[in-house]
Order: sequence, then structure tokens, then C-alpha cells
Amino acid sequence: MNTIYLSGPITGHRFFRIKFALAELRLKSEGYNVINPARINAKLPKSTTYTQYMNISIELLKMASVIYMLKGWKKSNGANIEYNYALSNKIKILMEIN
Repeated sequence: MNTIYLSGPITGHRFFRIKFALAELRLKSEGYNVINPARINAKLPKSTTYTQYMNISIELLKMASVIYMLKGWKKSNGANIEYNYALSNKIKILMEIN
């Protein structure tokens, strides 16, 4: 089973948790093991900095063989960092189209 990492805009997006959760459900139904950083990072202390979130997110991405880019990712600094990491490390990249 492929492990897939969700990447998309979070900062400043009111309903990002719902968007990530729906993508997680869809991809699980397709047989993926899903890493949802929006769900995981929500459990971290409120004092966690952006840099710490990104460091954790990259470590989570390292566990995946596929990254799934949610709509709007190009406008997200964090998603761009994740995309470039995936590109540099030959992680398969899939794009949300629906």
C-alpha cells in the first residue's frame, strides 16, 4: 500500500481541516495509507512555531512515496516547500483535479 502525504494551503484558510479530511477519506477509499498533516499538527501545542510545523511536516513527507497537492497549493509557502522537497527527492506528485 502506498503512503500518500496531503499538501495544501492551511494558513489563513478557514475550512482547511475539512478540505484535508475529505481528501483523506477519498484517498483512503482508494487504498492509500494517508498522512494528513492538518490533523496531526492540530494536536501540537499552541506555542509551536511555523518553522517547527514545517520541520515536522517534512519529516512526515519523508515517510510517503506520494504527495497529493490540494487545490490552491501554489499560493501556500508551506505547500511549495513540500512540493519542491518531493520534486528533489523523487516522490511521486499527484494533483487534486476535482
